[in-house]
Amino acid sequence: MSKAMKTMGVAAAVLLVPVVLMAAKAKLVSGDLALLKGQTAIEVEFDYAGMTVGGKGTPEAQWLADEVAKRNGKKAGSGDAFQATWVSSRTELYAPRFLEELNKELAKGGAKAMLGAGAAKYTLIVRTMQVEPGATIGFNTQAWATLEVRLVETAKKDVALAAIGIEKIRPAS
Repeated sequence: MSKAMKTMGVAAAVLLVPVVLMAAKAKLVSGDLALLKGQTAIEVEFDYAGMTVGGKGTPEAQWLADEVAKRNGKKAGSGDAFQATWVSSRTELYAPRFLEELNKELAKGGAKAMLGAGAAKYTLIVRTMQVEPGATIGFNTQAWATLEVRLVETAKKDVALAAIGIEKIRPAS
């Protein structure tokens, strides 16, 4: 496995945090999740706008440009491949795994979360605020993510009915 793929694996791991683990670190910031009681379908959207990377909070665009340049400097094209994998992991790895774990919990109440639910009354907007992809450079830096989850009416997405904060959640081993 190439070094870029190993690094991407660690980065992907932080995005594959099981919802069950998140629940232990999740904090209801505002609102009431009781609104979801009786719902059979819940829309889920993922938002990466304004996401930062690393403990210093570097804007993702800047961090990614630096990573691409560094990797391409070492091996032509490796940075470009890294960037493509970094971006595609959102739809190919993170969203499906997030939905899988969330649905394990929602199934207990007869609900199902999905992308493009269409007729769902409520939407969960999962915004990734900051990620630490993790690294091994003589020592390990563990991967983590900080998320903000907002519950909104699908028809009125600008008004949060509830908000959940999930601080520096680490991937399950």
